[in-house]
Amino acid sequence: MQKKVTLKDIAKQTGVSVATVSYVLNNVQNQTIADETRTRILDTAKTLGYVPNLAARSLVKQQSNLIGLLINMPKRSSSWRLLRHSVLIHEIEAELNKNGYHLIIHSLDATAPKLDIIAERKLDGVIVVDAIGEHFHHISRYFPYGVPLLIVDSLIDDPLFHQVIYDYGDALAQISELRNQPENYYVVLDNYNNQELIAHITDLIPLPKEHIHIMSSELELQRFLNQQLGRKGIIENEGIALLAAKYTSSQELTIICTSGISALLPPEAQVITFSESKGVVVVKKLLQLITSSTVDSDATIKTYKIKAE
Repeated sequence: MQKKVTLKDIAKQTGVSVATVSYVLNNVQNQTIADETRTRILDTAKTLGYVPNLAARSLVKQQSNLIGLLINMPKRSSSWRLLRHSVLIHEIEAELNKNGYHLIIHSLDATAPKLDIIAERKLDGVIVVDAIGEHFHHISRYFPYGVPLLIVDSLIDDPLFHQVIYDYGDALAQISELRNQPENYYVVLDNYNNQELIAHITDLIPLPKEHIHIMSSELELQRFLNQQLGRKGIIENEGIALLAAKYTSSQELTIICTSGISALLPPEAQVITFSESKGVVVVKKLLQLITSSTVDSDATIKTYKIKAE
């Protein structure tokens, strides 16, 4: 088994002190070190295969480079919800890795979230996905003041927290016939835990409740579609759209792509995508909060809506 490379090994190889090696590898800014020395240390560390000790680095930099991703799940999760979450997780993890952060993923029971395990970690930021509104503050109180917390796929009425959702109004506006002839349409929506988000979307739809279906199961979807003969469908979430295509013509469907996998859809369907990757936006917004030196006390609720294209 190969011996783990230490700071002392790099110092010996480069002819500098262990302290200098530590300053360079931890990117300590208040030390004057020649560029040639800095380059030599970095090259030697790479050649020797040095792997940094994250715990030690966090003590030096006062940060852990760990981000917590908390996904609220119902007791019985559905295929379309898992599809949506898996793409989001992949996007967030890839974007964080580009920026030198590591992701800790923790699934929560949406109705009774338990956070003892993840709350014991020193996290630089937290992302909460699809939280039930009344349980959100039970989640947020587990994390110290000053740890940025970003909310995704949820609307929480609290000016302390930033949130990211899709601009559903912009997406629906792309369907001109829905405004002019709403009687020709029905809508199927994803079943978010966050009822405030569902209410927000349904308020934007100019249809009576009997023509709006909140997805619960494939059987209930089939029953709903059987009652909508002669109407065109607007489906949110590609996974739900693939199920709907089993019971109705794909040519009669407009699909709002909230899972980021439009390539899976039938070519004859109309698709509405969004201008930015949700995972990329989430990481960008969180890193802005982490690097901000002051807490934003603006009383305006800070919701970033990703525009349709």
